[in-house]
Amino acid sequence: MNRKKIWLILGPALFALSFIPYGGLTQNVRLALGTVLWMGVWWVAMPVPPAITAFLPVVINAAFALTDMSSITNCYSAELVFLLAGADIITMVWEITGVDKRIAAHSLALVGTSVRQQVVIWFLISTVLSAVLPNTVVAAVLCSIAMAMLKFVGEGDVEKSSAAKLVLLAIVWGANNGGMFTPLGGAMNLITVSYIEELMGAEFLYTDWVRALWPFALAVTVLTLVYLLLLPCKKKTLEGSKTYFSDLCKNLPKLSRAGRISLIVFAAAALLAFTRQLYQ
Repeated sequence: MNRKKIWLILGPALFALSFIPYGGLTQNVRLALGTVLWMGVWWVAMPVPPAITAFLPVVINAAFALTDMSSITNCYSAELVFLLAGADIITMVWEITGVDKRIAAHSLALVGTSVRQQVVIWFLISTVLSAVLPNTVVAAVLCSIAMAMLKFVGEGDVEKSSAAKLVLLAIVWGANNGGMFTPLGGAMNLITVSYIEELMGAEFLYTDWVRALWPFALAVTVLTLVYLLLLPCKKKTLEGSKTYFSDLCKNLPKLSRAGRISLIVFAAAALLAFTRQLYQ
């Protein structure tokens, strides 16, 4: 039995355990907990498409009547869902049209061959992009570009190359830090905003998030970058890296109409999000 089938079976198996009485909990509560465990396993391991996992609460509630069905189905049409869907659509267009790759390539073409300079720029680009795009998407895109460059300059063996490790760490840590700067940095931020609004009973503006978290996020970012630069690296320069990115920029196709529209739509959405107090 392969690993995918094991995870596929483990989800419903954990749910089945919820039928066993324990802790004085009612059956409905146990089944609800079992649903969370089932979804958690499938979210992480992904033995089935995420869309199937997302609709498990509807299916389970239809079978066991845990609560009023409208209270569940209403969650699928919440404002947050449409907000996340819109952000994902913009992100997908950036990937399809190559806008994200274009931004990274033109930025890195300005960098010298020093490993330390490479680490700083990779880290800053990753941080800036992840402030407005999902962290995973940013890390995936930039890591693929970085690996192509590292192979070009003879540092493609990550196990043996201290420079490659530093560059990849800079990307991953930058993507993680950048997500703190704005609510657009990831779905978890938008969910947090929604929860804060529920607790406050009032709208929590994106500018409120930035004002509250900017000092902390900036401090963490600076400390992370300093730590990265203090890590030992035998390789001092990456000869040919500047040439690689210069050639990459020259060979990039002309920005398509879809790419230009996606940039305009993103800029408009970000502007409206951060100026909400002017038209609420």
